Amino acid sequence: MPKLLIRAKKKTGKIIDVTPKSAKWKYVGHEVWKLAAGKIAKGFEAKRETCIVFMSGKGRVSVDGKDLGVLGERGSVFEGKPWSIYLPPKSKWVVKAENELVINVCTAPAKGTMPLKVIDPASLEVITRGKGSNTRYVTNIMPE
Repeated sequence: MPKLLIRAKKKTGKIIDVTPKSAKWKYVGHEVWKLAAGKIAKGFEAKRETCIVFMSGKGRVSVDGKDLGVLGERGSVFEGKPWSIYLPPKSKWVVKAENELVINVCTAPAKGTMPLKVIDPASLEVITRGKGSNTRYVTNIMPE
């Protein structure tokens, strides 16, 4: 049986936590949270921008104490396009699961010149990659 390089965290809801330091990467950080209804995920990055992607389920979001409402609507990653939120550095965020919820949290270094933005799935473009039997469709979650 292969040895897993990254193991799920127990009892926190955060099942994957990859930092640039832990992965020996230069820029990108990545977390996956799987939350039961009523459970909370939260974060803060002083010098990094954050994108929270609602993979499945729904959650109530607040950023810096401001309620942004309930986001997410997919039953699985194979249904439609996801809701997401762009957060500039120094943003304190909290997501409380309304039902079983899976979110991806991606971070990268940033200067903080872009404002907070809730990204509606209807605004997302699907890009076709490859051709023939290698055709795939990629949703551009963070458009320019």
